[in-house]
Amino acid sequence: MDSWVIVQTFINPQEAYMAKAFLESAGIETRMQDELTVRTGIHAQAIGGVKLLVRHECWQEALKVLEEGFSLIPAGLEVP
Repeated sequence: MDSWVIVQTFINPQEAYMAKAFLESAGIETRMQDELTVRTGIHAQAIGGVKLLVRHECWQEALKVLEEGFSLIPAGLEVP
């Protein structure tokens, strides 16, 4: 039986899709949960946002990949 765990949650579905693509480009299989419910608007925070899941055995690797390389802020961007 496959066991999936939440590696990160997002309020914004677009951010979740970006992280999903980033993990998959690193060879890590992903699933998303609640992405359609969140699109209805006010329910996003009530259900805890969009959940990005990975296989249990890949959880630590996925977390490391996200921490080391995934950022919603482009490299070199200077924030005033």
